[in-house]
Amino acid sequence: MLRMDTLSTTPRERLRAWASERTWTQGRLADALGVTQQAVSSILAGRVTPSTAVAHCIAALTGIPTEDWLGDADRAAVERARAARKPSEVAA
Repeated sequence: MLRMDTLSTTPRERLRAWASERTWTQGRLADALGVTQQAVSSILAGRVTPSTAVAHCIAALTGIPTEDWLGDADRAAVERARAARKPSEVAA
């Protein structure tokens, strides 16, 4: 679980804190996410944004929401999709 003081930071800073709290190396994090160490390094440095698939893996592993990694256009699309769901689908 992420500490409360890390919740106001960027997703990459939260990912870095999550790994640091567990003493995980970039290599171990890469293995858990199914990407290369270079990809993790680039994500943590802010040079790239993770793909949606990797963002989902990060969310499953760390609890950092997938939406936190998305740009404004992607975030708007997610919100439109949520709004279009039937109430019974949302509860599922």
